[in-house]
Amino acid sequence: MSLYAAIDLHSSNSVLAVMDGDGKAVLRCRRPNDLPRLLNDLAPYRDELVGVGGLISHVPFNSFNSV
Repeated sequence: MSLYAAIDLHSSNSVLAVMDGDGKAVLRCRRPNDLPRLLNDLAPYRDELVGVGGLISHVPFNSFNSV
């Protein structure tokens, strides 16, 4: 089954969503912005993911100074 993931990045947390080809949610959760944890949440779907998209919302410009 083909799955698609989206990440809505906010200043202190992210909303993850994984959907199937019909748009049915397989996963939807809000997590702190901690990359290992986000990757761990997506790990069970890794082999079936065919697309990943993202949106950056409400992130102050200064939040990126350390990147």
